[in-house]
Amino acid sequence: MKKFKYLTMALVSVLGLASCDESDYEYTVPEAVQGSQIYFPVSNPAKVELNELSGSFNLQITRIDSTEAINVPLTVKSTATNYTVPESVAFAENQKTADITIDYTNLVYDVMDTITITINSNSVSPYGISEYKVVVGAPAPWSPWCKTKAEWVKAGMDADAWPLSDNSSTCTYTYTKIFQGEDTELTISYRQSTIDPEQAQIMIENWCYGVPLVLDYTPSTGKISIEPQFTGFTDGGVGEFFITDVTHWQGKEIPGYISTYDKEKGLITLMTAWMAGENHGSCYGYGEEYVQLDGF
Repeated sequence: MKKFKYLTMALVSVLGLASCDESDYEYTVPEAVQGSQIYFPVSNPAKVELNELSGSFNLQITRIDSTEAINVPLTVKSTATNYTVPESVAFAENQKTADITIDYTNLVYDVMDTITITINSNSVSPYGISEYKVVVGAPAPWSPWCKTKAEWVKAGMDADAWPLSDNSSTCTYTYTKIFQGEDTELTISYRQSTIDPEQAQIMIENWCYGVPLVLDYTPSTGKISIEPQFTGFTDGGVGEFFITDVTHWQGKEIPGYISTYDKEKGLITLMTAWMAGENHGSCYGYGEEYVQLDGF
């Protein structure tokens, strides 16, 4: 049950409405579109998650007029060199859809890159997508999210590696910065990388404004880190609020400001930093907040 209140600023929402008269508009019949009208279909995904570290995957490109055989040049920009994207795509006569095959090698798990492909032709469709961006990479293999030790063992994981309560799957989050108060009976779960036992995550559901909070956890050291993530809360004057930890905020570890999990007490001490504004550039509160697991 949510039991916290917002401390920092009031929310203001102003909606401006303007009326228009039909006489303000004049309809002009559009000219007929010429050429092949090439575009990226919306069926192409915004994100591609790969299962292998080397291989290939396909994207599609489409045209409306398929009368002629054509070769369409492409311009490619990427944040990584692991991907090979063709510089053109060929359409045979009467062929409306063609595949773009992207090869990749030597990827690193959990590193996502952005590839931008632009149709470099005068025959693009004015009604379709001529520049397509896709986020692509290979997520590390994980165990299932488990809420209880029984689920963990049933999934084939080592019982001794279970770090949460043996008999409860809820927790209480104590807010002390932007908000103040407690969130009680929040569902908490755990998962671990199947290729690196030192890479694990704890997730708190329905946190803050109804979003999950994911904590990165290193079992051998008990260290916790928080990748910047949206809190579900937006202030009308400041914008969206994100949460991270002091280490991410400062770009380095600072003694006394390191987040940890005490497995004996079932207590997570978070050195949080609440960010907002353009590029999360302003910090509106930092310091200790707590997650107490039930069952301890």
